[in-house]
Amino acid sequence: HDMRDYEGSFDDLKMRDYFSDVLRQNRQYDVCVVVYAEEKDGSGAVSARKDYGRIERDKKMKSVLIIGMGKFGYHLCRKLAELGNQILVVDEDEEALEEVLPIVTSAKIGDCTKVDVLKTLGVDNFDYCFVCIGENFQSSLEVTSLLKEMGARYVISKAVRDIQAKFLLRNGADEVIYPDRDIAERLANRCSASYVFDYIELSRECSIYEILPLANWIGKTVRELDIRANYHINILGVKKGEKTDFVVHPDYRFGGEDHLIVMGNNEDVFAVLKRMDEKTGGKRQRK
Repeated sequence: HDMRDYEGSFDDLKMRDYFSDVLRQNRQYDVCVVVYAEEKDGSGAVSARKDYGRIERDKKMKSVLIIGMGKFGYHLCRKLAELGNQILVVDEDEEALEEVLPIVTSAKIGDCTKVDVLKTLGVDNFDYCFVCIGENFQSSLEVTSLLKEMGARYVISKAVRDIQAKFLLRNGADEVIYPDRDIAERLANRCSASYVFDYIELSRECSIYEILPLANWIGKTVRELDIRANYHINILGVKKGEKTDFVVHPDYRFGGEDHLIVMGNNEDVFAVLKRMDEKTGGKRQRK
């Protein structure tokens, strides 16, 4: 059903009935085609939006608008789709949308710095609006501001530098993300400290780490070691291979193959890691 070359009008009753049925059935790829078809003459925008609004959504499912299909927008889109959310993606470049057509609810070609384009999207109907325009900060700022003016519930915008984040927050962004910075810092922390296998920053002072148990912990239980009192960290889970158990009983006995998921102040976790370095001379051991 490739209708991208369709030049007819959505006022045609047979075509309207067909697309109404498709939208009610929520066939994802066909919904994408509707949006491309309406792009040719613009006459189908109103009818398509009306039918789209009738789709019965799972209450747990979120409706998401993603503006900008660069690398970050693409990966964000794929994961949101994988988690079962309804997604509308918008980009000026038709080729940028091709790869996500089978997984999104709808797609639209357009310049979102133009008010008329944003008005056709019904931005106030989405749970989240992501502004993933990376290279043109002026456009990102304009789109963020317009989204909020039009009643968007929650706007998340991408920034590269702190100064960009300040302007985005002042102009309507509810949240600003730094994907490049966050990944770089996470990687730097993981590689700089011996025995850190993964790392998630919760704040500048507190993080979650995947680490090895100390040698003197092996064979002993959580209760015996009283880790929270003696080391000031919390054990959230124990990972064995690909399986992670997030219910750690006080009588659990640590094994040599365990990886521990711990949370604590960075200085407390690094105090534990320092003890490992002292025992091994700083040589990192991966399992």
